[in-house]
Amino acid sequence: MSAIFLTFLALFFIHPQGEPLHPEILVVPKGEVLKFWKAIKARAKNTSYQLNTPIIWRGPIDESNTETQIKIVNHYIHSPIKVLVLAPSHSKLLIEPVTKFIEQGKKVVIFDSDLDEKVYHSFVGTDNLKAGYKIGQYFASQMPKNGKVMIIHHNKNNSSTKKRILGFIKALKDSPKNLIIISEVQAGQSVGKPFHLTLENLKTRPQIKGIFAPNESTLEGAALAFEKADRKDIILMGFDINQTIYQAFLNDYIKAILLQDPEGLGHQAVTQAIHLLKNKPIEKYIYTKRILLTRKNFHLAEKHRLLGYFINH
Repeated sequence: MSAIFLTFLALFFIHPQGEPLHPEILVVPKGEVLKFWKAIKARAKNTSYQLNTPIIWRGPIDESNTETQIKIVNHYIHSPIKVLVLAPSHSKLLIEPVTKFIEQGKKVVIFDSDLDEKVYHSFVGTDNLKAGYKIGQYFASQMPKNGKVMIIHHNKNNSSTKKRILGFIKALKDSPKNLIIISEVQAGQSVGKPFHLTLENLKTRPQIKGIFAPNESTLEGAALAFEKADRKDIILMGFDINQTIYQAFLNDYIKAILLQDPEGLGHQAVTQAIHLLKNKPIEKYIYTKRILLTRKNFHLAEKHRLLGYFINH
């Protein structure tokens, strides 16, 4: 069945002159639902077409399904695939399948989230520690002295959001305002859970003056809670954007957003994979662009492609 499946997939990748191409690059994202991953997918496929090198894009529906990621990687270990491009949803559990993949003489590009062991050939992503620190500095500047803070955690095994939170916390500690974290909640993958957790904390912990959300789903859930409670008096900041988050920002429920570059991620990750496939020089680490969107730079930033993609698609 495996051979039939791969042959079937190959029929969808046609050379401009009409010759079928057999993909030798497999891209495995964390999920398919969030706008962030849709933007990466669109640019990855565009880069594949422009560089005349087909790819297979295959991943779980949502970011919680580490088991599916492992099964996908294992399925292709003994296939014609030569380069794996993986955004691991678990920083530890994907190490073994990635290692087995490399032991077969294949190459690996890790993107978006890192692994705990550097068993790959190249990494492409946001410098999440620095990005978390950057938004943390701005967050602290907007908070009152001795202000109480809530942090909404995403996936405890997700390297990217863990590093963002570490950077954010360091910025709070470096601030002279003596900011105090009084609530840390585990939200998981959905929008619903951060929505309910934020609503609950707004009611039961009125001393909270600021909330931080490290990714798209946690920020969207928190923003919906702020809208429902009509709370513009509390600082809400976080990572990533979609139409709901953008509207909440326009309505002043969200004070700042750290915008990543999903299109740049998709382009660079696939470009590195193609270089590995063709034995061209690669870079061990590539950190993609990021900008902090605030009320002050909004009119400049809204023309930037990091924001433009999300409000025009």
